[in-house]
Amino acid sequence: MRPSFKLVSIGSFALAIVLFTLIFTREGKVVAVAAQEPEVNDKVVTNYIEKVELQNAQERDERQEAYTHQKMAKAKKESVECQFWTQQQAAKPSSKGADKVKQFCELSSDASSESSTASNQPTSQKAR
Repeated sequence: MRPSFKLVSIGSFALAIVLFTLIFTREGKVVAVAAQEPEVNDKVVTNYIEKVELQNAQERDERQEAYTHQKMAKAKKESVECQFWTQQQAAKPSSKGADKVKQFCELSSDASSESSTASNQPTSQKAR
C-alpha cells in the first residue's frame, strides 16, 4: 500500500514548518549570545594587550637601567681618579687609600639613581 500524495504533502509541509520553527528560534538565541561575546572578548583582549605592553615597557626600562649602570661602572673603573688611587693603594696600602678606591672606583647606590645625569658628564666630573 502506497501513501497518498495528499498525505505525503501534508507530512512534508508539517515537517518543513517544524524545522523552520526550530531553525529560526534557535538562531535567534545564538545571535544574541554571539552579539554579547565580542564585547567580552574585546575587553579581555584589550586588557591582555595593555598588560603585555606594560610588562614590555617595564622590561625595556629594566634593561636600559642595567645597561646604564654597567656603562657607569665601567666609566668609573676606567677614570683617572680610580686608576690613581688604585696605584696608590697598591704601592702603599692605607685606610684612606681604601676609602678613596671605594669612592672613585665603585658605584654607590646613589650613583645608580643619578645615572641619567651622570652619564652625560665627563669622567673627571662624575667622581666629584
